[in-house]
Amino acid sequence: MSGYKKRLLDDHGQPIDRRYNYKRLNDRNIDELIGLCKGIVADNRVNLDETIFLQNWMEKHSTNISDPIINALYCHIHSVLADGIIDEKEEKELFKILTEFTGESTVNSIESIAATLPLDRPEPKEIIFNKKIFCLTGKFSYAPRKICEEETKKRGANTSKGVTLKTDYLVIGTFCSRDWSHTSYGRKIEKAVGYRDQRRTGIQIVHEDYWANFLTV
Repeated sequence: MSGYKKRLLDDHGQPIDRRYNYKRLNDRNIDELIGLCKGIVADNRVNLDETIFLQNWMEKHSTNISDPIINALYCHIHSVLADGIIDEKEEKELFKILTEFTGESTVNSIESIAATLPLDRPEPKEIIFNKKIFCLTGKFSYAPRKICEEETKKRGANTSKGVTLKTDYLVIGTFCSRDWSHTSYGRKIEKAVGYRDQRRTGIQIVHEDYWANFLTV
């Protein structure tokens, strides 16, 4: 068997799915980055050396990471380091963004907190239920997700299991789901951010607390 053919087969002699391998490497690198960021914010501050380290790490792994949330994080870090220093205001903003990315919230809980970086900033002026399509992801503190979906439907909306170009709102629960592809966010969030940033849809990404505020309006 030629060396070329060997490269196309795994250790069991089965064809290698390059797309699967890339996806697996992509997920592994993102989880590693989340872990690095958690370590950096553990002492409640971010310094210049740590920020430069993050930028260098992300640039080194850029060919193996495809994720709109990571791209937004990198763009902010690149902007902060443009002048080679970090002032107090920039440090506070970067610390906030890293905690939003990792889910390392000030909320004390035995459960992991979902990333808030993907949320719309500013939040939409209102949430319209009638004839709109909602997708819910994560674990909700308001009620079990099934109940949250029922409350949404009672107000004239429809719910979907996944994010599509027709989705109007993605509502993120307070706590992480075990099914998520990463420790602080999952595929639905990743997909919604991609659609939003590419302006392919008018999808809005909100936290369950904001969604719950409009249940009594």
